[in-house]
Amino acid sequence: MQNKSMFTAFTLKVFLVIICIMVGFTGFTKCDEQSIVGKWNGVSVKNYFSAEFAKVAGKAMEEKTVKEAANSAI
Repeated sequence: MQNKSMFTAFTLKVFLVIICIMVGFTGFTKCDEQSIVGKWNGVSVKNYFSAEFAKVAGKAMEEKTVKEAANSAI
């Protein structure tokens, strides 16, 4: 009895075509924006509250300036 492979010649060709298309499109991707890695200066901070605490506090979120929020790291 001969073992049957789940990868036929057709599926291997399809995988090869898909990989070639993916590699080809990565050459078109270009980003001129600034990197997200580095130091950031914050302007304001928004704190969102849970539903239970929002009922007690009377608001769903609060916004603070950086001076009010102190130092924070993301």
